[in-house]
Amino acid sequence: MHYRVIRDDQEYGPYTIEEITQYVNEGSILPNDYVHNGMEWLPVSQFLQNPHKAEASMHSISSVAKAQP
Repeated sequence: MHYRVIRDDQEYGPYTIEEITQYVNEGSILPNDYVHNGMEWLPVSQFLQNPHKAEASMHSISSVAKAQP
């Protein structure tokens, strides 16, 4: 899954979780920047606490949508 990051009204990406983590470690993405997790914009610091939560939610939603006639 890929994510977009926003800082100062400028949108960047798409990035993987691994890329976001790397860029945070390098200082290119800041903990107080925002990332879209597929449902909402969250601070990067909050997103990185449980990045796979969004993926699990998105898979559940798509599974339900596919199962409906």
